[in-house]
Amino acid sequence: MLAATGPARPHLIYPSIVGIDRSTHPYYQTKRAVEALIEHGPLPWSVLRATQFHDFVVRLIKSFRDDTRNEIVIPGGMRFQSVDVDEVADRLVSLVESGAAGRAADLGGPAILAFEDMTARYLHVRGGEATIRQGAVEDELYDVFRSGVNLLSTPGPGVVTWDTYLRRRFSHDATAR
Repeated sequence: MLAATGPARPHLIYPSIVGIDRSTHPYYQTKRAVEALIEHGPLPWSVLRATQFHDFVVRLIKSFRDDTRNEIVIPGGMRFQSVDVDEVADRLVSLVESGAAGRAADLGGPAILAFEDMTARYLHVRGGEATIRQGAVEDELYDVFRSGVNLLSTPGPGVVTWDTYLRRRFSHDATAR
């Protein structure tokens, strides 16, 4: 994303991911390589690293859901500090308006939650019932989420919690039943 910072002076803004510098996952390494290009490039720049979006976690939960069974098998040990996409967008707009900041402070959600708990809360808000079981679901990306490199070391500055997000996004589903 390019933004103007004065008379015809471009400012490069790059949304990135918390933990890319501590992971060997290929996607994370590619994001880090792009950051390095930006950092050593000729343009003023800002990089904002954020934790996974709430929407990403919902898509991940849905990917494990089998509507033909009353069970959802998920990878064990994963944790997220998910953040609301609108909060990330607001921070990016702020960076556009304030000008090049270099590496901006990381943005993450207000709490670290186990994927099992997030899945249970999602199912509850959606009015669904299923047994949640941890299984041997392997993937390199799931290993990243098990390792904790996707988390901030402290509560993030994001304020929209997982529960608030779920209620906002899915409350109409429960009332429509």
